[in-house]
Amino acid sequence: MPLGSPKLQLDVLRDDLRRTSPQTIAAEAERRRCQGHWAAAVALFEDCLAQAPEYAWAWAHHGEALREGHRFEEAVAAFSRALSIQPDYAWAKAHRGAAYYYLRRYDDALRDLNEVIDAQPDYVWALAYRPHVTIALKRYREALADVDAFLALDPSLLPNQEGERGMLLNYLGRYEASIALCDLGLAKQSDDFIAAYTRTVALAESRGRQQAPIQATRDLLQRCRRERRGDAGLIAYRLGGLAALEGRREEALQSLATAIMLHHEPIETARHDPVWRPFHEDADYRALIARAEVS
Repeated sequence: MPLGSPKLQLDVLRDDLRRTSPQTIAAEAERRRCQGHWAAAVALFEDCLAQAPEYAWAWAHHGEALREGHRFEEAVAAFSRALSIQPDYAWAKAHRGAAYYYLRRYDDALRDLNEVIDAQPDYVWALAYRPHVTIALKRYREALADVDAFLALDPSLLPNQEGERGMLLNYLGRYEASIALCDLGLAKQSDDFIAAYTRTVALAESRGRQQAPIQATRDLLQRCRRERRGDAGLIAYRLGGLAALEGRREEALQSLATAIMLHHEPIETARHDPVWRPFHEDADYRALIARAEVS
């Protein structure tokens, strides 16, 4: 192994930290987690917990590093261990709910998030996360109520909130309200591709495809992709949605497949976005979203 390699550096760091306290190891593990170095964080939390197996905070944050590294079953186990030590640990319960969501265990996710919110109605992180679950279950009105509640507490939690909230209005068929909201978002930021897409879908669904600025929205999305402004998966999803609006099946499905490969959100969004309704019986579309389907 080359001297100075990241693994060797981590091994040396772990050896040094094992001679310190569990709190010191946990602090370094959390620093690595916050930097997005999830594998290193997991390894360091394991070292910490080997010394202090009843350290609830370390179990919970170990669980979060596992969740962020897409190791969801292990994350649930770590959060559950934290809660066995400290049953009223709201942070651990809320984040276990998020791990359950990714496992499509929606009843378990809702149970955890509901218990946290019932005990602390202003727990903004749980309020912001619960809509993921209620949207998956197509309980759009409940999701919208939670979105409004957490935005009242902390608007910074939802960037591009006009376009994102407008998507929920589209799911509910409230297209005119969605258009008006997206107009506000675009007045603030003319290149907000989320608001532009949401507005285009609402116009196409409510007034007809000829009234929707499909090509202008496609141009904006392609410009954002060229300039690397915005997540590539979210842009690919919306390019696919525009192709779906125009009935361009192969292009739509190819873009959706790319989006699902690049980002976790499109597989769920495609189940609700009205542009995909004509595809609901299409075998290739159904194969793409099969993992997200609720039995």
